[in-house]
Amino acid sequence: QLVGFEVASYDASRPLIIDPVLTYSTYLGGGLGLDATFAIAVDGSGSAYVTGNTSSSDFPTTAGSFDITFNDTFNPDAFVTSYAATNPGEDIAETFRFFVYRSQPRPNTVADAKIAFMWGVPELVRIRSELRSEL
Repeated sequence: QLVGFEVASYDASRPLIIDPVLTYSTYLGGGLGLDATFAIAVDGSGSAYVTGNTSSSDFPTTAGSFDITFNDTFNPDAFVTSYAATNPGEDIAETFRFFVYRSQPRPNTVADAKIAFMWGVPELVRIRSELRSEL
């Protein structure tokens, strides 16, 4: 297939930059091991499906999944996960989970920047402290 762009007239002496719109993004992974993504597919409704494996004992799972237990570091667990493009709550919930469980990051990545944003909201920091005191 051929993909192209139709552009209006522009100053050809300057670089032409085509900046695509980011439909959605998220953070996926655990913090205590090595996570690898092997494939990403997007269906007609815009939902993304991600497959890979993880050796992180804190990799996020969902109740009712086929297997939510961590095996061990040397025998990674396989995963398949999905993200609905029309449900930003999934991304917010995932980011909030990392905000609660991890220390304050330096915003070196998009995921870290999302978590760092939450540190700037005093009410979220208070809720985080309360949740951590119950762990």
